[in-house]
Amino acid sequence: MYIRIYIYIYICIHTYVHIYLYIYIYIYIQVLFVLVLLGLFYIKVATKMADSIWEIQIEDLHFDTPAEILGRGTFGLVVAAK
Repeated sequence: MYIRIYIYIYICIHTYVHIYLYIYIYIYIQVLFVLVLLGLFYIKVATKMADSIWEIQIEDLHFDTPAEILGRGTFGLVVAAK
């Protein structure tokens, strides 16, 4: 009699533990997925902001009177400037 009660209680507790464990794992995976997406978004924005520093305005460049051509490429001429 007592063994049946213990087995029943064990099965009930064990079943609830598994259900909650699956719920916690599901929530953990969802939170981890959102954190990974936020991390990738942050990396993309940080890279874009870091690259924006390297933009050079045409007014900041000083060319020689006869432009010294350093080379030609797919995007056009490469001209020396100071």
